[in-house]
Amino acid sequence: MNTQNPDNIRDALAKLSKQDFLSVGLDQLAYIRPHGKKGKAGLYAANGHLIFETPDADEAVIMARQNNLHPVTVH
Repeated sequence: MNTQNPDNIRDALAKLSKQDFLSVGLDQLAYIRPHGKKGKAGLYAANGHLIFETPDADEAVIMARQNNLHPVTVH
């Protein structure tokens, strides 16, 4: 199956259970967004669970990379 075709990707995603969808990227992605007090950043797993609270977004990127995760910012 060619998963590069947008229609195939859409079909594959539509067949995922809610739990499977929540785990997509769990071991690969980390989301960075503001957390808590002003200036702090949170590093979150793909399922939304907080992994680390860091002093700033730059530190969150470093923490993600040190843990073999691809950092993605969320605004």
